[in-house]
Amino acid sequence: MKKNYIVSKANKLITSKYELSLQEQRVILALVSMIDSKNQTQFYEYEMTSSEFAELLNVQNTNHTYLAKITKQLMSKVVEIKDEKRVIQVHWLSSCIYYKGQGKVKLELHRELMPYLLQLKEQFTTYYLSNVLQMKSKYSIRLYELLKANQFKKHFELSPDDLRKMLNAEKYDRYSNFNQKVLDLSIKEINKKADIVVVYKGKKIGNKVVSIIFDIIAKSKLEQELYGEIE
Repeated sequence: MKKNYIVSKANKLITSKYELSLQEQRVILALVSMIDSKNQTQFYEYEMTSSEFAELLNVQNTNHTYLAKITKQLMSKVVEIKDEKRVIQVHWLSSCIYYKGQGKVKLELHRELMPYLLQLKEQFTTYYLSNVLQMKSKYSIRLYELLKANQFKKHFELSPDDLRKMLNAEKYDRYSNFNQKVLDLSIKEINKKADIVVVYKGKKIGNKVVSIIFDIIAKSKLEQELYGEIE
């Protein structure tokens, strides 16, 4: 995938509830980066070759069986988006077509996702696809998007329980475990591979961590300029 591909998503979609593996997230984000979020008014089928799929999933090759396995799993995944009056439960993809012998696959995002990916005017987040493609943790990508959505604030605070829900990491119910298995590793990866530097700390009442405070800083003036250009 080209390094200058851009991902634009409504913040409601970023904070929605869903469970995608690392590879599934890469596929969805690659599809989103192919959209012209400012000018498109509908979704189209997007084509990927087997070699592009292999690069995206960081594997040596992708035969028909492997492609079918990944896309079939992805076709079953649902995202839950809440607003004031509704809870929308929708599949990420509406169709997937694999062309035998041609080494290509066509995917189409579900039309119910159009308000969260097209004609975005406010409360949306934009970043370069290259910032997440090299990440090796599904939590790193989710946390990165959440931090980018709040980068304009420079300081961002929320409770451990809310963050666990947003990252779909509720199995780490103890803060020490969550901190070690999810937060520390994700922040290290984001700081190393993305366009921001993040410092965080837990805010305590007594011995209990009641909120997590993030400080978010762009890595360089160049990246600040790029970030401004793609907003």
